[in-house]
Amino acid sequence: MQAFRPTDLERSTVNLTQGSIEGRIKEETIQTIHEPQTLLFENLTADEYYYGVPFTLEVWLEDSWYQVPFDEPVAFIEIAFLLEANATTEEGISLATYFDELPPGTYRIVKVFQTENRTVTIAPTFDIIEP
Repeated sequence: MQAFRPTDLERSTVNLTQGSIEGRIKEETIQTIHEPQTLLFENLTADEYYYGVPFTLEVWLEDSWYQVPFDEPVAFIEIAFLLEANATTEEGISLATYFDELPPGTYRIVKVFQTENRTVTIAPTFDIIEP
């Protein structure tokens, strides 16, 4: 698969939030997008946060993050999940549902969490390597 070119993608405008919620991906390195991925979210606060299914995918190119467009228009279901205070939870994502192929590289999955008066954005990273 051909690598992404920055001129073909939009530069990321995501501002990450530090200190409230930590995120990581269990499978830090994968060889194909057909391998399911498990996102782990840890709430480091005494507040409850809500989050949904939507996410965006970004790729690291030439010292910047760029948005990776979905292969086709995507509609996510409207459902809210609860991340309880001082708790950890996980969410499974299958990138093959949204993309036909992704070239090797460093990626991040951007997720948004909310309380009544605060929004937290995290972006755990992972690598796709040559099989």
